[in-house]
Amino acid sequence: FGSTLEEDAKNFSPDFLIYYWGGSVQFIAEELGLELDEVTTFRKIDVAPETFTIKSGLEIKKGTIAAMHWGVQGLKDGKVRVSAENYEVLHPDMTPDWYRPPAGSGGYRIELVGTPSMTLDLSFAGEDPLQDAMVATGMTGVNAIHRVRAASPGIVRALKELPAAHGIFRT
Repeated sequence: FGSTLEEDAKNFSPDFLIYYWGGSVQFIAEELGLELDEVTTFRKIDVAPETFTIKSGLEIKKGTIAAMHWGVQGLKDGKVRVSAENYEVLHPDMTPDWYRPPAGSGGYRIELVGTPSMTLDLSFAGEDPLQDAMVATGMTGVNAIHRVRAASPGIVRALKELPAAHGIFRT
């Protein structure tokens, strides 16, 4: 954020998205029994309509990058079958047509398209959405410790071989 379009064009690589998010798309496809033909990326950016300062103190100058929508998509027979997407918008007047969580200022959306089709929106409504996101991410690992310790020796696959987490989650 805060880079010019020219700086971004020189520094951004789609390999970054594949490196960090490609495994999630492959994992979901594998758990669904779907063999993907290809994993691709996309990225859209928008620039600040005015100069402003975000909560962390970073000044975003007018005309520099202040919004990103990117994703990693798993394709089968030319159709997107699994997609992990991220939206980040630093100014409330930007990109009104992009997805926004229904409450709070950050969150996740899970969409299942098929029969039945479903959408689940999870919003961070605390004072610091970034901290909420980091805690929610960490909870998965922290709350799996007892299940991993109880598992048989060797490599285990979380969805297939570990019992589901339930009850009170602690951080």
